[in-house]
Amino acid sequence: MEIQQANANRRPGLNHFGLHVENLKNVVATLKERGVTVDDVRVRPDDSSVANATDPNGIRIEMFEFGPGSPQGKAIASWK
Repeated sequence: MEIQQANANRRPGLNHFGLHVENLKNVVATLKERGVTVDDVRVRPDDSSVANATDPNGIRIEMFEFGPGSPQGKAIASWK
C-alpha cells in the first residue's frame, strides 16, 4: 500500500494499486485483446517488469512481474 498526500496533480482517495502477476507479457496481451488501454511492458534493471493500465474510473493498475533476481522475487522465494 502506498499513501500519498493529495495535491494539484493527485486527487484524494485511491489513485492506484499494484498487482503481482505471472507472465506479464501474456497479461498485457490479453488485456489489449479485450480492449483495455495498457502500456507496453517495461523491463527494469532489477530483474522485474512493469506495465500500467487505467480502469474506467481513472485508477491506475500497476502490474509487476518479479524475476528471481529482483529484491521482491528473492523475498517471495524466501516465503516458500
